[in-house]
Amino acid sequence: MLVSVMSLVLIQPALTLMVRMVAGYATGCLARASATDSSIFTNTQEVYETYVKHKLEVLPGGSYFYDSQSVKVEVTSGDQNGFYQAKVSLLQKPLPFVGKFMAQSDGLIHIEERTSLYKSSAFSDASYKDTELILGGQ
Repeated sequence: MLVSVMSLVLIQPALTLMVRMVAGYATGCLARASATDSSIFTNTQEVYETYVKHKLEVLPGGSYFYDSQSVKVEVTSGDQNGFYQAKVSLLQKPLPFVGKFMAQSDGLIHIEERTSLYKSSAFSDASYKDTELILGGQ
């Protein structure tokens, strides 16, 4: 019994971390894609959501990873200085018993990832700040 509880205690943070990593990657890709002059990205919310959901398909199905209906995407188009911002938020159902410690008051784990792109450099605003990531830029 103790081993089962300890396994659940370790699995919930690992699941949440995995979802945050994939959502962060999808957010970075979305910021980069919105900065391109491609006709595929016609600056519509539906296209952005479809793109992010496609990136999130690497996660296994099921609400313990993320609820596909809860995915929300926001993109701030670039200005004259080349600044783009993308935000992806989603909900994750916690595991029984131990997942409740990570859940919000509504009983779900809220995951939100933001990426700001400025002249081929991305600044991610998740649980860490002021970290520069280069996404294939100079």
